[in-house]
This record gives sequence, structure tokens and C-alpha cells, in this order.
Amino acid sequence: MDGLAVGFEDRRESPALAVGLEEIGARISAIDTAASAEPMQIDLQAKIAGGGQVAASGQVRVNNGNSNLKLTIAEAPLAPLQSYLSQFADLRIAGGTLSAAGRLRYGDQAGAGARLAYDGRIAVEQVLLEEVEPPRPFLAWGSIATDDMALTLWPHRVDIGELRVENPSGRLIIDEDHRANLMGALKKPKEHEPAVARHATGSNGFPVTIARVRVSGGVMEFSDLSLRPPFGVRMHELHGVITGLGSDASRHSKLQLEARVDEYGAAKIGGQINVRRPTRLTEVDMAFRNLEMTSLSPYVAKFAGYRIASGRLELDLQYRVKDNKLVGENKIVLKQVELGEKVESPDAIDLPLELAIAILKDSNGVIDVGLPVSGDLSDPQFDYGALIGKAFGSLLGGIVSAPFRAIAALFGSTEKNLDTIDFEPGRDVLAPPEREKLATVARALKERPALTLGVPPTYAVTEDAPALKSLALRDEILERMGIELAVGEDPGPIDPANPRARQAIEAAFRQRYAPEVLDALKRRMDDSRPNDAGASSSATRQPDNASAFYQGLLDQLIAEPPISDQTLSELATRRGAAVKRELTTVGGVSAARVVLGTVRQAPKSNPKAVAVQLELEIAK
Repeated sequence: MDGLAVGFEDRRESPALAVGLEEIGARISAIDTAASAEPMQIDLQAKIAGGGQVAASGQVRVNNGNSNLKLTIAEAPLAPLQSYLSQFADLRIAGGTLSAAGRLRYGDQAGAGARLAYDGRIAVEQVLLEEVEPPRPFLAWGSIATDDMALTLWPHRVDIGELRVENPSGRLIIDEDHRANLMGALKKPKEHEPAVARHATGSNGFPVTIARVRVSGGVMEFSDLSLRPPFGVRMHELHGVITGLGSDASRHSKLQLEARVDEYGAAKIGGQINVRRPTRLTEVDMAFRNLEMTSLSPYVAKFAGYRIASGRLELDLQYRVKDNKLVGENKIVLKQVELGEKVESPDAIDLPLELAIAILKDSNGVIDVGLPVSGDLSDPQFDYGALIGKAFGSLLGGIVSAPFRAIAALFGSTEKNLDTIDFEPGRDVLAPPEREKLATVARALKERPALTLGVPPTYAVTEDAPALKSLALRDEILERMGIELAVGEDPGPIDPANPRARQAIEAAFRQRYAPEVLDALKRRMDDSRPNDAGASSSATRQPDNASAFYQGLLDQLIAEPPISDQTLSELATRRGAAVKRELTTVGGVSAARVVLGTVRQAPKSNPKAVAVQLELEIAK
């Protein structure tokens, strides 16, 4: 038989599925309807309407239809399948062909209890799917093929050994209204899905297993048109392997993929995921290297309020999802990042970003931070972008609100008050614990070249004035006693019981007060002494009245004269100089990066210490 034509239509769908065969040529031999007869031999060739060819040859039993055929399909067009695709997505089949070569068996010949079975090769090639509105490419590939496919019907099942995906390309686009093209293209399942839809979703009615998927030559483009300016990045040379794909909801697929990003960037993706139920189990690690930061400038501008002038980015992202709970560990490394101009953005964080970057950036221009995120995927308000923004804001907010605490954490210090250098009241000498603080600060400044340190010379009237007067008086008393001190040496306490000290105290007192005042005070002391009869017994019970008298003179000498503002300012200046000297001569910091500010009073009162509050600033 030659020249016949037949057609097939499935009018359950709109538009109807229609497949036609033309120029059919067939040769049939050994036709016998007897059950014991040998099966007939057939050899069939035909052209497919719209393009492609089909051929079948082999054995068919006339009495029951049991068949064992060699089947070949060459470049059959996919366009007739549009009606089935339209059930699930607003996509148009703009191109593509189906080819197959294998063994088709029916009835007893199928084996494994099936009614119909196909084993062999199948390839879907040169496919292009387009979005309907607006019309634009959505997904394409050069070839998806396997040489090891086993398809059975009644019962339904598909088993594939290795599936080769060559030159896939796709676009993920976020439109101006923040809607992704992927979500816009896919249709939500209806309440009563037809059987084909249920099977396509991979329910147990049509189980599917794919042992291995090998991807090569892939391209993925991502664009976010909601940003100003729009953002775009291109992943190409995508290749790798995915194993364990299937419709079983308990199956975990493993993936290992690599790609180039733009010109010189690289990406690696690995882990495992439950494809049917990703919220039940997802463990994916993604590593990006050498990404050009300028391409990410729109995102940074949106969240930070600045464009990116230059820099490169490395990311290590770990996503762990179990039972709808997300825990993510993100390691972000920025190299040589420089901020560009400031831009207006309602979503930008209102923080001094320049200071945060200067604190985070080391001497090699590298910023290395961790950004953990967590959330409940079942929460209707869950928004991963907002979650990242919140984590980013918390990180920067913590840095700019407590910059020295951030520095302490960066350099492994447990010191909580790295920003305050304490001095004893009235003194300008750095104690060892404060020198240790400054050693950490010096290391941070050397590792953070974009920072300068402000050191405001500080004094506290309440604490410093009495201490300065006490120090000056004790210096004077020792000088009157003929004792010479080394430069900067503390005079120590004065012993009011010492005769030489008493003479010196009296001399200092007479210098400040009229002679009759001291005489009157002595007479009062003499009148308060016990009489001789009781002297021996009272001396053992009462303190030395003379010592108390001279201590009282010392206290009066300290309390009464005022201390000048100039003296307090000079003390504050010496403290600031001591801090700067420690940082520059011991810590090795450039003197230009330690700036002494104007003298000021301490904002808080502390009877045990006067704090110099250090201030981090951006280098001009």
C-alpha cells in the first residue's frame, strides 16, 4: 500500500490536538488470524503533516494485536502539543521537534505486566518556548535526549537512565511591577484538574524516575526591570549533573553545577533538594567568585542608597530548609569595593554606610562578613528579599551604632569598652589595661586604612579637681620636707604623724592663711586633749589627736583653693597626647591618622576614672 493519508484529533482540548500522516507506505506479509499462526510482518513509513517522518517495522499478531515493533520518529513537530502545554502555562511552542528510535511492544510482548512499553532513545530538540504576553523568549534548549528510556502504560511508568540536556537557555525576569515571569507564566492548578494535569504534576498515577541528568552549554539570564537602572546578569557555560530526580515525594535529588558569570565570574551550586516538596528538605550550597560589583549596583542602590563605582564580589551561600523552616548562612566577601554617588531610594537603609564599609574593609581592600538568615516558609508574610534586607540592616546598624565593638569582634578581642580609655582622676598616665585596648585599636587602624581616630582631650571637674589639688599639695609637702621626686613620680600619701611632715604642713598652711588662724586651731586642739590623770588610759582607746589635727589641715588645704580651667585643660591635653603617643610610637599608626580634638568635659561622672571617648571617622 502506498500514498494513503490518515489523521488523528483530540477534541477534548482547545485548540484540538491534530496529527496527520501522509504518503503512507506499508508492506504486510504472513496475514493469518489463527491464534496458532505466526505473527504477520509489517514495514511502515510515512511523513508527518507539518514535517518529520515515522517508520515502524516488526511483528503484529492479527488475532490479539500483540506487537513487537522497531519504531523510528524523525523530527516530528511539537506544535500540535500546544493545547496540552496551555493547560499548565501561558507559553507558546515556537519551535521544536521530537525524535525517537527504539522498541515498541504491546500486549503480551510488553512484559512486566504492562499493556504497552517503549524502550530506546528519545530526543526533544531545538525547542523554543515563548511567553504569550508580552511576547519574549522564556525557555529554549538545543537537545534533551536519552538513549535509555523505558516507558510503560497500564501500569504507567517512566524510567530514564541518563538524560542529556544540551545548550539550555532561560530568562528569569522581574518586571516593573515586581512580578517574576516564571510565576506569571505558570498557571495555578484548578480545583478539578484533568487526568493529564495530574499526571504531569508527577503524582503517583504516573511515576517518573531519572537516574542522572547531565547539563552542558547552558545559559541563564536574570533581569530585574523594577530597579533603576535595570539590573541584569548572565550565567553561561552552565554544566553539571543532577541525580535522583523523580516524582516520588520522598526522593531527594542531588545536584552539582558550575557556570561562568558574565565575563570572568564563576558559580558553583551543589547539594540536595526534594524537588516535589522543597520546603520539606533543601540543602543547597552556592559559591560565586569574582563577580563584578558594578553589575549589582542597582541592588546596592536600592538597599543602601549608593551606586557601586567598582569592586568584586564573592559569595558562599548555604540554604537549609527542613519542615518549612529556613536557616541560611551567607558569607559575603567584597574586594576593592568603592561607593559611587548617593541616590534616593525609599528602601535604602538610613545609616552612614561609608563608616560601616571603612570598618569592615581591611588593608587589602577586602570585606569579609557573615549574614545569617532564618524564617518560616509557611508564614504568608514570608519575604526572602525583606529577610536579607533586615539582616543586612541589622549588620550595618550594629556596626555604626557600636563601631568599636565591631572592631573588637573582628580582631578577636573580648573587650567591651574598646572606645573608652580610662585615666585615674588627676593623672595622665596610661594604665596597662588601657594600653592593651590601644594596642587593639592600633592594629585595627593599620588594617583599616580608610579610618582615622579622633581623640578628644577630656577632663572631669568633679573627679579631676580634688585629685589635682591633692597631688599638688603632696608635691609641695615633700618639697618642704626636702624630698626630691622624679619627673612624673607620684608623691604618695602624707603621714600626719611624722614630725617633719607636720612642720611642712604648718608652713604650707601659714603661707595660705594668717598666722593667728593656725594658732587658734592649735589652741582648740590642746583644749580637747584629755588631762594627765586619764592620759595613760585614754591614749589606748582614742586616736592620736595631733595626727587627726594635721590630717584635717591637709584636707582643708586641698578643699579650699579653686582649680583653674587652664589647669584642667592642660591635664586633658596631656591625656590626649598620651593616647596619641601610645598609638603612634608603640602601635605604629601614622600620626596623621590620630587627630586630637578640642578639650571637653567628660559627659558622665565616675569617681574612679575619667574616660576619654575615642571616635572613629572616615579618612578625608
